[in-house]
Amino acid sequence: SSFNDNANKIALNKQRVDPETFHRTEYIEIIDARTGEAYKSYENQTDVSYGADVSFNSDASKALVAHQSSDDEITNYVTYIDFTTDNMIDIPVQGGSIMDMIFTDDGNVAVASLSYNDLTSAEDTAMHVIECEPETAKVLWSRDLEYIADILSTSYTHMASREVEVDGLTYSQIMINASKKLYVLDMHTGDDISTINTNAYIQKFFASTNGNMILLATSDGKASYYDALTADIYNDYVLDVDDSIMDFTMSNKVFASRGYRSPNIIVMRFKTD
Repeated sequence: SSFNDNANKIALNKQRVDPETFHRTEYIEIIDARTGEAYKSYENQTDVSYGADVSFNSDASKALVAHQSSDDEITNYVTYIDFTTDNMIDIPVQGGSIMDMIFTDDGNVAVASLSYNDLTSAEDTAMHVIECEPETAKVLWSRDLEYIADILSTSYTHMASREVEVDGLTYSQIMINASKKLYVLDMHTGDDISTINTNAYIQKFFASTNGNMILLATSDGKASYYDALTADIYNDYVLDVDDSIMDFTMSNKVFASRGYRSPNIIVMRFKTD
C-alpha cells in the first residue's frame, strides 16, 4: 500500500477471485483516508503483475503503479493513472525490476529500472532511466547508468527532481542514487551534471528547494551535504548521526534516523541560532 500525506489518499494493491472459475483479477483500490471509503478502483490491463509501489503526484490527482516481472524477456510496465479522467496508460520499461518512479517538476514521469536477474544475483549492471510524457508514453530521453551491486548493500534506489533558481539561473535536475553513487542529470535532456561518489551505501537523500545543495544519508552513520553542480562535499556540514543509518527522513526541519539493528530513533533539528 502507499499513502499520500498531502491529499489523504491510500492506494491498495488487491485481488478478487471469481468463485466459479477461480480467475484472479488484480486492481488498485483508492481509499479516502479521512473517511475510509474506497471510491475508485483500476484493474491491471497488462499480463505483468502489479508490484508493491505506488507513487502519487503532489496533489494526489495522479499516480504511478509499478509492475514487477521476474522474467527480463517480458516487457515490464509502469501504469500512469489520472484520477480526474480515469485515464490509464501502461508505460513500457526495460528490465523486470522497477527501482523507483516519480512525477518530475516539468510535468513528466521518470522511471529507473533494472534487470531482475542482475538485481537478485548481485551482478554489476546497467540501470535504465527514462523520462516520458505520461499521457502518450512517448520517451523524451533515456540513459543507462552504472549500478555497482554488492551482496551486502543496504541501499535502495530513490529518485527526485527539482527546478531551482540560483543567482538568477534556473537549474532543472533529476537525481538518482545507485549503491554508492548519486547521479545528477539534466531533467530535460538526461545529460550528466555531476556524479557524487560516497564511501558507504546511500540510504536516502534530500534536495534543497532554494539552492544546489543535496543532503546524503549513508550507512556509515553520516549525513553529508554536497554541491549538485560540482559534486564537492561541504566538510564543515557533515553530521555524525550514529554508528549506522538504515533509514533517514526529514520533515519540518526535523531529522529522524534509525541504525542497523538498533532499537533507537535519533531525532535532530537545526539550532535556532
